[in-house]
Amino acid sequence: MTTYLKLNKGFSLVELLVVVAIIGTLSGIGLIAYNLYITASQKKITESNHTNLTKRVMTSMMVCDAGMELILNDENGKTTDQCDKMKEENLANFRTALVKHFQNGERWCSPFGQYDGGICVAAVIEGEDYEDFNNPSMPGVSKLIYGTNIAGKICQSIFIRTEILPSEYKESTVCKP
Repeated sequence: MTTYLKLNKGFSLVELLVVVAIIGTLSGIGLIAYNLYITASQKKITESNHTNLTKRVMTSMMVCDAGMELILNDENGKTTDQCDKMKEENLANFRTALVKHFQNGERWCSPFGQYDGGICVAAVIEGEDYEDFNNPSMPGVSKLIYGTNIAGKICQSIFIRTEILPSEYKESTVCKP
């Protein structure tokens, strides 16, 4: 009489299903952690951009106040001295020159990666006058707004409002000395 031994080669269906379930669970947890990491990074970059933008606006005003030239970039390249725009009756034209500089010269893009026809969405846009302003259109975007006597300060101001995350904003006011 011949006895045949049954040799198990391979995995059972139950073992394979358990492995697939474990991999799926770990992937799901990893994807959630990755998305939280990306959102936190985008938020930090947007907050940093807001701080840097505020400092750059303040520095530009101080350069003009010191009697130096402020050369920016616009869609045509380098500009002439922009300090005359700060000396005008309001800062609206100065604000426009700054926005063009950040859109065309330095090309600040929203860290949230929105693209319009293959071109990044500008991180700095021009806003209305303070009395009429609307919030920025999406996270990662800062709006430069002109106003007078903003935030209890008696001066002409560039008001910067940045949407950090949906419905979360950061604001700064830079007064014309």
